[in-house]
Amino acid sequence: MRAVLAGTFLAVTLAVAGCGGGSHPSSTSSTGASGNGEASKSAQKILVDAANAASAATSVHIAGKVLSPTGKFGSGQIGNGQIALDLKISEGVGATGSITLGGQKVDLVIDGPDGYMKAPPEFWAKVGGSTQSTLVSMFGNKWVKFSANTPQFSGFKTFTNTKNFFTKLTSGTGTLTNTGTSTYQGQSVVSITSSAKPGTIYIAAEGKPYPVAIVSSGATTGALSFTDWNTPVTITAPSGAIDFTGIGG
Repeated sequence: MRAVLAGTFLAVTLAVAGCGGGSHPSSTSSTGASGNGEASKSAQKILVDAANAASAATSVHIAGKVLSPTGKFGSGQIGNGQIALDLKISEGVGATGSITLGGQKVDLVIDGPDGYMKAPPEFWAKVGGSTQSTLVSMFGNKWVKFSANTPQFSGFKTFTNTKNFFTKLTSGTGTLTNTGTSTYQGQSVVSITSSAKPGTIYIAAEGKPYPVAIVSSGATTGALSFTDWNTPVTITAPSGAIDFTGIGG
């Protein structure tokens, strides 16, 4: 059972990490009017500024949908592998929200070293394989507690360490291009593309140059938006959770 749950969220972590990936060995830029001056900078410098701004933030709300490269979670398969995220993250403290896998919503709370999740019976039935009946009866619609410090669940730290998450924007290979200013969901942004990975990274063109969204295609088609920077996040550990660390298997 431990391997089933760990494998499920390993897929989530890989999909989220794969949604970014700016590249830097060479870059070109196009200029344009901007309230914060980012539009006149090279693509690589814009991403560095965005990563620095994000790293200095105390919190962020990440929401959107991506597609798992394999479409599989645990021993089973849920829908078409689509992953929807709706997480409010407090840097270095924890996170609260949900992850939806193929239509099955999993509530999630990360509180320091402790993690909590609650999923419907249908989720456990699809990821459980031969152990599905046991998982459904034990965990269906119940809060389950686990340690985010163990190797099996260490991927969850991606959701509480936004500095490492956004640093990935500046890594990779290929040529970055600043394609100028545009509007994304009503916000003025600078658009960055890469020759190595299809998609666009949008950076705020006014105020702090925070990442606004990543829209990707290919193996991890989807979009993630980043809002509510520095807005306080309340994290409350659920009471009565089943301690997964005490369950063998």
